[in-house]
Amino acid sequence: MKEVEEALRSSHLTRGPRTKQFECHLADLVRRNHCVSFCNGTAAIYAAVMTRPFKHARRHMNSRKGRSPMSEEDIRKMSIGISDVTFLSVRSAVERAGYESYCLPIERDTFCSDVSSFSPPGLGDAVICDLGGYVPDGEIAIEDASHSLGGEAVGRNAGIVVGSLHAIKNLGIGEGGFAATDDKEQAESMRRTRDMGRGDEEDELNYHPNELSCALGLSRMSRLKEEGAEKRAIVEEYRERLDGFVSFQNWRGQEVNPHLCLVRSLPMPAPSTYLVERSFERSRIQFIKHYMPLSMRRGEEEIDDESQSYWDDCFTLPMWVGMKRGEIDTVVEAVKSADNIRAKSA
Repeated sequence: MKEVEEALRSSHLTRGPRTKQFECHLADLVRRNHCVSFCNGTAAIYAAVMTRPFKHARRHMNSRKGRSPMSEEDIRKMSIGISDVTFLSVRSAVERAGYESYCLPIERDTFCSDVSSFSPPGLGDAVICDLGGYVPDGEIAIEDASHSLGGEAVGRNAGIVVGSLHAIKNLGIGEGGFAATDDKEQAESMRRTRDMGRGDEEDELNYHPNELSCALGLSRMSRLKEEGAEKRAIVEEYRERLDGFVSFQNWRGQEVNPHLCLVRSLPMPAPSTYLVERSFERSRIQFIKHYMPLSMRRGEEEIDDESQSYWDDCFTLPMWVGMKRGEIDTVVEAVKSADNIRAKSA
């Protein structure tokens, strides 16, 4: 915690040298030339979306109000796709920037959005979440690396890499976010959005992080790789001991830094998600789902089958740095005990 102590003794509590140093380290981490830090991940996504060359599209949409309807192709060009399974504020950030959003389908084995699902290919842009830590294949305009920071594949296919640095994330600093790019003009645009300098009344906002949070980030950066290896080892032990009880998120050979251990309950005779939840309650283990698909939150008429299946059948197994052997054993036994509950209920 040397960096935090030095920050407390310095004359800078915001916009100081540690903020700039932290941005440089983050840029290196996600393989980008420029990085801008923010007060949270939502602000970072908003600033990243504002760099996309769509302002003319928003004006065009407004100018067409009351006129003949636009074609589906025109609407898609003026919209931004988002992962159906992601944090709710991603949609809020996109729509605050003035764009329509639409949810992209997810793949059954990775639980992440299938980037190839753009129809027709090449239209629109997307903010894709690396759910659980897995980085999807395919070109991505904006990659949300909140779950994957520290993984080997972060940034390999993206234009802009954004992320949350919330306390529970891979690189938690309390509250914070970042957006990184190779494009200098994009970086300057995001910095202006953060610094109240865009010149548009709607964009006069202050999204600065504080110096202490960035100092904490610097102190935690060196442990990121080691912590990722520890979490991967926990997931691999779960895989071995729970084979036949649940199926695990397919990482497709990636060396991920997992934020979540995502699993899917198997068809009968394996225990259902409901039975696992009951068993967790008996063992005093918190039962968690991440996240409710956005298409379900707004009650959209058509919900993708895989999104519905994800919500019905998927949940997370507890996993954290420093998890003890007895705690892992308790989780494994709770999942297996759900099978006993099923047998007794039959």
